[in-house]
Amino acid sequence: AQGIVGTDAGNIWHVHWASEQAATPLVSAVPPPMTQLAVPRQTDGSPPAVMATVSRGTVMDGAACGVLLWDAQRAGCSQPLARVHFAADAATCLALSPTSKAGGRTSLAIGYASGAVRLLYVEQLAMEPAPLALHAEPVVALAYAPHGRVLSASAAGDVQISSFAEGSQTLRLASQVRIDSLDVLPQAPPGLPTSVSGCWLCSTEQQDVQVWPLVT
Repeated sequence: AQGIVGTDAGNIWHVHWASEQAATPLVSAVPPPMTQLAVPRQTDGSPPAVMATVSRGTVMDGAACGVLLWDAQRAGCSQPLARVHFAADAATCLALSPTSKAGGRTSLAIGYASGAVRLLYVEQLAMEPAPLALHAEPVVALAYAPHGRVLSASAAGDVQISSFAEGSQTLRLASQVRIDSLDVLPQAPPGLPTSVSGCWLCSTEQQDVQVWPLVT
């Protein structure tokens, strides 16, 4: 009935589709063009605490804006909570880990033009020193899977699933079809083998959606 919507002009809105309540502006300070907005999937229906954006715009000193973290529970934010920026590597996409009222550590996966996927722990603003995954092409899409694993897709079309505990595994070999976005269904549809813990999905430039099994 409600959601958070971002525009390439740098505006973020809390929108109520099922009521007459007007949309509430949350942020209007992302340097345009904003290319991606990440909001964590709430496992218990509670409101998210943070949002993250990727922008190709510049900040006041002329440097690339990169990744910004925002307070998701305060309307009218004009200043981000934090900025994550590597001068030699442009951020291309991101995803926030699922959260709940029970707490736990929130992580932000960031994909880069170099093909690296890096992990930032939001509460501590601490980044893992080593990349979580490495692709041969720029990273174009990210999504969180169960057990803290991260799916990442490159511009070449290959998909990896990675965690620091288990390393990286290729789920989909590179092809000539570009992947535009990734998502995960935490519960497996009926009729699949017990080894399948869920499904992951990708949309492609051919305007189709592919559904793949996610093996435990």
